[in-house]
Amino acid sequence: MLPYWIPVIGHLLSFIVSPDHFLQRCSYRSPHAIFSLNLASTTHNIVSTPSLIKTVFKQPAPVVDNEDLGWYVILNVFGGKKRHKELLMSAFNDLYATLTENLLRDPPLSEVLHVTITAMQEHMPNLVSFAPRPIDQNLWERSGDPIIHLDCSQVEVSLFPLIRNFVGYMSLPSLMGTDFVEYYPSVFDDLWDLDSGFNYLLLGLPRWFPMRSLTKAHLARFRLHNALTEFHKGLDHVAAGEDPPSPWRDLTDVSQLMKDRGAVYRSHGIAPEMRGPLDLGIIWAMNANANNLVFWMLVRLYATPGLVDQLREEMAPFANAFQPPRIFGLPEPPRLQLALDGLIRSCPLLKACYLECLRLDSEPTSIKSVKQDFIVTETEDDVLEGVRPMSFVLRAGTFVHIPLAVHQLDPRFFPSPNAFRPERFLQLSDKDDGKLIAHHGTLKPWGGGHSICKGRIFAEREILAFVAGVVSLWDMKPAGPGGWKVPSHRRSTAVALPASDIRVALQRRDLRGASNALLNHP
Repeated sequence: MLPYWIPVIGHLLSFIVSPDHFLQRCSYRSPHAIFSLNLASTTHNIVSTPSLIKTVFKQPAPVVDNEDLGWYVILNVFGGKKRHKELLMSAFNDLYATLTENLLRDPPLSEVLHVTITAMQEHMPNLVSFAPRPIDQNLWERSGDPIIHLDCSQVEVSLFPLIRNFVGYMSLPSLMGTDFVEYYPSVFDDLWDLDSGFNYLLLGLPRWFPMRSLTKAHLARFRLHNALTEFHKGLDHVAAGEDPPSPWRDLTDVSQLMKDRGAVYRSHGIAPEMRGPLDLGIIWAMNANANNLVFWMLVRLYATPGLVDQLREEMAPFANAFQPPRIFGLPEPPRLQLALDGLIRSCPLLKACYLECLRLDSEPTSIKSVKQDFIVTETEDDVLEGVRPMSFVLRAGTFVHIPLAVHQLDPRFFPSPNAFRPERFLQLSDKDDGKLIAHHGTLKPWGGGHSICKGRIFAEREILAFVAGVVSLWDMKPAGPGGWKVPSHRRSTAVALPASDIRVALQRRDLRGASNALLNHP
C-alpha cells in the first residue's frame, strides 16, 4: 500500500479532488503494475496494465462481483429505495438478460439501429435549419443558442449542445418510442442536469446540500421518474390488450428491449412506480457517452488538417450526400444515404479515429468487490525497467479498481499519449491482401468480463453513422480567430465533457454534381 499521512481517511481526499490525475501519478511512481490505496479504511487495489486488467476481467462472478456496487449506484444516483431492494434485485438477472438479448443480437439490435439511422438520415440536412426565430427552429438546435446568422448559408452555433441534443433526439425514440419524446420534450435538459450532478449524487449528498448542480440533479431525477412511471403504465395497458391511456397515442414503436423489460417487471410484481431507477440507468448511459463522443470526434477530425478530406474519400462508397433536382422550380433539401456495414467494415481510418477519441476522451473506471482471494501475476511489460515481475494476492473484502483512463494515457503503451494520432490503431490485415484494418489493441474502454458494456456495439455503430453523416453533409470551421482549439476536459463519469464552449460556423457542403447512385455494399 502506498504511504499516507491521515489515519482512517488515508488517500481519500487526494482521490476525490482529482481521481484520474492522482491515479496517474501513483501509477508512474509505482515500480509495479499494481498498488493499493486506503480510501476511508477500505482497501482498493489499483491495476492499470493490460495483462493484469485481463486477469481481473476473466475472474468469474463468485470471485469478483459488482452487484453491491451496482445497487449503490441505483440507490444514490438513479433514486432506488432501500425498501424495494429485495424485490428489484430478484428481477436483476432477468432484466440483465434483456440487455444481452436485445443489444448484442439480431434482429433486435439491427431494428434499433435502423430506427436511429433512418431518423438521422432524414434530419441531418436540418442539423441547423437557418430559421431566424427559435419558435421555427428544431428542438435540438435551440440549445446551440445564440445562433448567429452569418449569411444566408452559414450560421454560428455552440457545437457541443447542438450535437449532444441532436444525437439524443435521433436515438432515444429507437428505445422509448416517438411518443415519449413528444410527451416529455424536456427529457434531455433533465438528463444533462442529472449527469452534471452524477458524482455528487454518487456521494449520497442530500437535496438540501448547498450546491446548485446537486439540487438540479435531484429535481431532474424526480421528473424523469414521473415520466418513466407514466410510460410503464402505458406499456402495461398495451400488454393487457388495451389502448394506452392519456397522454399516450401510440406505443407500438417502443423497442423490443423496453417491452421485454416491462414483461419482466410484471412477472416479478414490480409496480410502474418502482421501475424508474433501473430504466433510468439505461437512458442515461445511452445519452451520456455516445453523444459526447460524437462531439469529440467532430472537433478532432475538423481540427486536423486534411483529415476530413481523407475521410470523405474513404467513406464515399458508403456515405452518399447529394442534392436532388428541383421540383416545380423549388429547391429540394439535400439527401443522405448511409451503408452502415460498409462504414464499419471498409473504413479503417474512420474506425481508427473512433478508437483514438475513445482513448483520449473517455475516462471509464471499473470497480469490483473481491469475494474470494485470487492471484494476479505481472509480465515484463507491466513493470519498470530493472524491476522483477511478481505475483500478488488480492484478498477477499477488498476492492479492485481499474482506472482504464490511466492505461489509455500511459506512454509505455501509447507513445505521445496526449497527441491525436489515429494511425496508431491501423495495421495490415492478417489476410495478406495489403489492406489496412483498425484494431483496438489493449484499449478496453467498455470494460470486460461478464460486466462488459452491453451497449458497446450499438454505441460504436451509432457514433460512426452520426460522424459520417455530419462529415458528408456539413463544412465546419471555428467561428473566432486563431483556428481550431480542442477544449480541455471537464470531469465527467465516462466520456469527458468540454471544459469550455466551442463556437463554430456551419455551412452545408456544395453538393452540386454529387451522384445519387446506389451505395456499394461489401
